[in-house]
Amino acid sequence: MSLTQEQLAHLLGVTFSTVNRWERDRSRPNLIARRLLLSLERRHVLREGV
Repeated sequence: MSLTQEQLAHLLGVTFSTVNRWERDRSRPNLIARRLLLSLERRHVLREGV
């Protein structure tokens, strides 16, 4: 899945800076965000057949 931090933030309903902090290991996604990330990953795998 090739998304910018801004695109991912928009899909998850969080800010760009939140996604940036996750990627830099400054914080971790909360439970709701983790569930949304898992859902996005599953949809991507089903669509792409990865």
